[in-house]
Amino acid sequence: MCRQNLPPLVFRKKIRYAKAMFQTIENRVFDQMRGLVRHVTPVAPDAAEGLVVEVYAQLRREFQVAPPFTLHSPAPQILAGAWSVTRESQIASGRLARPMKEAISACVSQINTCPYCVDAHTGLLHGAAKHDVAVSIRKGKPESIADDAHRPAARLVLLVAFASYRVDDNTVEAFRAATPGDRELVEATAWAAL
Repeated sequence: MCRQNLPPLVFRKKIRYAKAMFQTIENRVFDQMRGLVRHVTPVAPDAAEGLVVEVYAQLRREFQVAPPFTLHSPAPQILAGAWSVTRESQIASGRLARPMKEAISACVSQINTCPYCVDAHTGLLHGAAKHDVAVSIRKGKPESIADDAHRPAARLVLLVAFASYRVDDNTVEAFRAATPGDRELVEATAWAAL
């Protein structure tokens, strides 16, 4: 929409229409995703109040209102905390590149057997042209990742998330060879542990 070519009233109407359409789509996606959250009833976006409204609004602006977050909505403070940790580690800052963060998230999602999350994170890996990484993780074979930066990260992440007692010097050194720095190591392991 190019505002310069539209009278102000028409432009505002188009914006309102686009917002309403997006809200309708979001509600339909929310309804279809309810099957992924089986043991609690998430607060629907159009029924949210208080802190849940605030968190959903920020999710809507910066990510999406999705089951990994909405499952926390019956406890608003937990929802806010879960979103805050995710936002700061995945979206806001850090030295790890976004594809590395998506690879980490995809590995953890595969361990958690969350099809929604595996699809989301491997889709973002494909979008970042990391097809080999996405396919290997989706197949459950991160050791077959050809990318020399992502393979050691995937191994480290899987060990941290699944068997942290097995993280050894060789695993850490392989990660450092591809992604040097203490900050990157802490970011990767913290994200995997979440």
